[in-house]
Amino acid sequence: MPGRASRARLRTAAVLAALPLLLTACSAGAHGSGAGSVRDAARTGGTPSGDTDPTTTTKRPATTEAPDPASAPVNVIEVVGSQWQWAFTYKEGPGRQIGAVHDAAASGDVPTLYLPQGQPVRLEMKSTDVIHSLYIPAFLVKLDLVPGRTNKFEFTPNVVGDYDGHCAELCGAGHHEMRVVTKVVTPEEYRRHLTQLKAQARTEAAA
Repeated sequence: MPGRASRARLRTAAVLAALPLLLTACSAGAHGSGAGSVRDAARTGGTPSGDTDPTTTTKRPATTEAPDPASAPVNVIEVVGSQWQWAFTYKEGPGRQIGAVHDAAASGDVPTLYLPQGQPVRLEMKSTDVIHSLYIPAFLVKLDLVPGRTNKFEFTPNVVGDYDGHCAELCGAGHHEMRVVTKVVTPEEYRRHLTQLKAQARTEAAA
């Protein structure tokens, strides 16, 4: 009958013999997770990124320094929530010198937030009355708008398309009306949209 030392040697040999099989199983599990990421990216047209959303890339925390409008490294957009509507002010952006432009949908219409594909964006979010929350499911992001403070979030939208969103914070009787469409467009289309808003503002001011 083998002694204690012999039995220990046998157990060690058995573990070493099974180790390659264990490593192979772990490797297969890791590759399976990656395949899921590739499938998710294929559905959206994005790049595989594990648990991150392929439609966006989160960037560094926003700085408190105000960028020069002509050479701002990011497109700064102010998002204001109020009962029960959204309003957007497009402030600065790379190489853009047309100045800030404001956009708010007519009563009863769903507003559209334009974002440039492949360019960093910083949303500066404010509320005029109660707490609201901008929720865009496709971006995997929920951003709170709190009265008396400005919350900032910086990211880069990667995939052109329309993404539905809404207020995810119960904000009163008209809460259900606070819907929004986030529209990611090419940089050229983004500039055209802002130029049109600027021209529309001049026309309304002259009327």
